[in-house]
Amino acid sequence: MTNSLEKDYSDYSFLTNPLLRLSYSTVKIAIFAAQQASFKYKILLL
Repeated sequence: MTNSLEKDYSDYSFLTNPLLRLSYSTVKIAIFAAQQASFKYKILLL
């Protein structure tokens, strides 16, 4: 009961906070870009 209530609340606050959603997607993109860059850098070193 408590878990489902917390989940509903977190989903609600997440959807109503566009800044949080934007920063979350920005972090995901930054991590992805960093992984791609390090992968290309390793290839250049070989």
